[in-house]
Amino acid sequence: MTGTCAAFASVRLAGNCTNRQRGSVAWRQDRSPRTMGRKRLRSAWFSLFSSFAAAGAIGATLPGDIPLETPRGFVPVSITPIKAGAYCISGEVVAEAGSATALAMLVDTNKRQVVWRSTIPPAESFVTNEARSCAGSGSSYYVVTEESTSTAVTPSQSVLFIHKLDADGKLVRRQRIDAGFDEWSYLLDVSAERISVVGGDSDSPDRSGTYSTFMAQFDSDLAQTNLVKLPTGAFAPSSVARFDGRYLRVAGPFRPNGPAPTPAACCGYAVSKIDLAKRRYIWSAHPDEPGVESPIAAFGADGSTHYLALDSGKLTAASVDASGRVTNRFSVSKPVCSVEAMDVAGNAFEIVGAACDEPPASVMLSVDFSGQVVSLTRSAGDIVLIAHFDRLGWAAVVDAGDVGDVFRRMGE
Repeated sequence: MTGTCAAFASVRLAGNCTNRQRGSVAWRQDRSPRTMGRKRLRSAWFSLFSSFAAAGAIGATLPGDIPLETPRGFVPVSITPIKAGAYCISGEVVAEAGSATALAMLVDTNKRQVVWRSTIPPAESFVTNEARSCAGSGSSYYVVTEESTSTAVTPSQSVLFIHKLDADGKLVRRQRIDAGFDEWSYLLDVSAERISVVGGDSDSPDRSGTYSTFMAQFDSDLAQTNLVKLPTGAFAPSSVARFDGRYLRVAGPFRPNGPAPTPAACCGYAVSKIDLAKRRYIWSAHPDEPGVESPIAAFGADGSTHYLALDSGKLTAASVDASGRVTNRFSVSKPVCSVEAMDVAGNAFEIVGAACDEPPASVMLSVDFSGQVVSLTRSAGDIVLIAHFDRLGWAAVVDAGDVGDVFRRMGE
């Protein structure tokens, strides 16, 4: 199995690749086996540009870097802006035996410090977990963990829990999401009114069986107030999603239910608009052929979705407008061998990708949809484990060598 098809073989066979190893797999975790997979991710991670790349070699720290003092074996999974200057980092600490423990931390760039760091052990009957996402509202923080019954590739069941932490990062409450038998998530949305978790599930272990898309909602004390399921298929954990009023916008490798597809057509990339209240899809679009590598998407403020992927010797870009119509699709010679991150700005966006060199070096490219042009804008900088782009620039967890992991915030 190649390309996006590998996404639905098993979460333990592919990887959780948002901002990490999006180039070759669609899942956000690597458990094949878990210990070796995480070590490969850590040692072969992509490099991200830096405005101060000339300041030093790989592994150097920069003024403004915040030491995270993470334990050995820490692998970050996501970075989420909480409020002005504050970010929540979620991930896991991998032990030599292959098990992992969820870890979340709050970083304040204004005070230049880690405000709190919280270890969340697996729930009873589960042997390993990771913090998938983190968000905050007021003085409370919420973390979604994925907990597994085994560190082996098969058989295993993964379930989701949501945790409430207080202002100091102390665990207040834990609640099973209970959306299905084998669960994964790709969106945590927190507001003063509700906490929403969106993801997929299957009714059999190891990402097999019948697939569903779900949204589970909770109040501030984690009492479940709503559960919506669409048993028509599921998006992979590497998918991106956001709420647009009453609708859910989601883009990622999609596995429908029904007769088993051929390997080449296993998991095509889909962009969808879903009315969860009415339990129906408004529209779905397929910007590319199944089986491509490094598929990635980002949402525009006008309701559009921008897509990139690699296939053989070309890079393909496409847009899906607010009505679900594929537009501006074009291909150019492949300038990179993987795509890690993407930032939309009007009719253009920037991407971070690994050049086809040995050892791989990363570059930043600008993609102009109007002119159908891809151009190099920046060269490689420091080694980054994970990055998040927002309207002010980007934030990243950087491996600074002997110094350890640091948090870096850079403006555009």
